Formats: sequence, C-alpha cells, structure tokens
Amino acid sequence: MIIHRNIDSLPQIHRAVVTIGSFDGVHHGHQKIIQQLTNLARTINGSAVVISFHPHPRHILKQHTNPLLLLNTLEEKANLLEKMGIDHLVVIPFTEDFSNMSPESYIENFLIAKFHPHSIVIGYDHRYGKGRNGGYELLEQYAAKGVFNLIEIPAHELEQATISSTLIRAKLMEGEVGTANDLLGYSFSFRGLVIHGNALGRTLGFPTANLQILDEHKLIPGYGVYVVSIKDELGSLHKGMLHIGNRPSINDPNRSIEVHIFDFDRDLYGQTLTVNLREKLRSIEPFSSKEALITQLKTDEKNARDYFLRLEDSGFSDSLI
Repeated sequence: MIIHRNIDSLPQIHRAVVTIGSFDGVHHGHQKIIQQLTNLARTINGSAVVISFHPHPRHILKQHTNPLLLLNTLEEKANLLEKMGIDHLVVIPFTEDFSNMSPESYIENFLIAKFHPHSIVIGYDHRYGKGRNGGYELLEQYAAKGVFNLIEIPAHELEQATISSTLIRAKLMEGEVGTANDLLGYSFSFRGLVIHGNALGRTLGFPTANLQILDEHKLIPGYGVYVVSIKDELGSLHKGMLHIGNRPSINDPNRSIEVHIFDFDRDLYGQTLTVNLREKLRSIEPFSSKEALITQLKTDEKNARDYFLRLEDSGFSDSLI
C-alpha cells in the first residue's frame, strides 16, 4: 500500500475505486465498505483507494466540549487498511478551509480533479462539504452524467449490529473489552513507552512496565485490570495483565498504566510495547493490606493464565495488529 500525504503531488491512479471517511477503528461496518471497494477494484483491474483525514475533523472543528479520543492512531489505521488490501491511502490534512468547501466544489475540485475516480463507494449516511450538506443525491447527479460510477452501501448492510466508532469507544470506556473487540473484528491495542515508575509492583512480587502513551488522542479504556498480550520491539509476543487507573491502596489518585508480563525478567526501559486487550478481569478497588493486594494479584494472574489456556484449548489463535 502506498501512503500519499500531499494532494498536490498525487500521481495518476489507474481506474481508481474510491471511498472517503475517517474510518476510526476500521470496524466491521467500515470493513463492509472496504470489502466492496477492494472487490470492485479487483474486478475492473483498478486500484482500491481510501481517502482519510488527519487530524480528525472533530479536532479541527471543535464542535464538542470534550476532545475526541480515537480508536486508532494514523499508523494503526494504515496497518489495518493495508491488511484489507487497500492499494492507496490518501491522507488529507483537514483544515477549516477544507471544511468550508461547498459540496459541489468538493466533488468537482477535489474528488474529480484530484482522483478522476472510476467508481466511488460510500455508506448510506456519508456527508461532505460545508455544514455536511452534501450527500448521496448530489453524487448521484454526477454519476447520472457518466462522470463516475456510484455504489451506495445500504443501511441494512452497515447496521446489522448497530456498529459505530462512538459505540465502540463507549464500550471500551465501560471496560466491555470483549464486546468492543467483537465490534472491531480484532483486539483493541495501544502503544506505550516504558518509563520508570515507583517500583511498587516489584516489591509485591509482580514487577510492572510503566507505560507512557505516545499519542495524546489515543483512547485508553476505562479503569480496571485486564488480560493482555504484549508485543515488544523485537516482535516477540508475551502474555500478561494490565492495570489502568489510580492506586487507592497507596492513596495515589493519578492514573497509571502498568503491564505485568508473565515469565519475563528483561529490562524494557526505553522500549515501546504494543498492548493488546483481551478481557477485563475486575475493577480497581482498595485493599486493606499489602498481603490482601498480593492475594488478589495472584488471583488475577491465575484468571489471566486460565483465559489463555481456554484460548489454546479452543484452537483459536490470533496476533497483534
């Protein structure tokens, strides 16, 4: 897959089959669109093209009080799209000027002038142009003139599970990792830099790698203890458990993100780890003593190891994105 970041130096793309959107999460709903896109591109011996935006439009338009946290970084989204068979990812720098383009100008001076699309594939609810006033009907007028082919993915195909990025974000914040992963079609992950902490986990017999999140807009799930798998910089996969939240047992109100890797004793400081969430074990709670906390951590470890045993017994295996 080729990634293009400069719209003004975009090469002529042969028989471009195009779709447009933020595609945060590249979830099952998005995958239906992308599958039709790639199938059509292969049928006509063309190129599957995704046009996406960075920063996310909501980070620029600021129509909401709370900042939008994203399911994917741009790198993660690109990796997912490449795995799905996309040939070209065009990353459009989203600006206020771009958002103020009229729907007609968006079609004529952006889509047609820059991409010369053979076909455009969109979901039934796709909106574009100033005030999001453009929709399927306007694109259909151009398609009727033979400018491009237009394929609309109907609502019943995209909403069988009422999938949306907003719903998945909410499920992750509620700690419903299993549901979120089912809607995504893969296990949610994030990357973090290993930094020095207070070494509390080591004194408990559960040494942890303290993580600093690399992207300020990346969503981190709600407080809790989770089953995770971890990929290190060498590409090795590990099993473990993750703590996200404050530490009420030592009166620490600040959020920490710490991962305990099973059967592992190497120095990881300065490395970047990819953490893949599997299942929530429990919520964060205070403990009356160090001994009570250690007992709970041992229970957590057993439950996490049992999770991976069940996975192996079922014959199911997967890998980190």
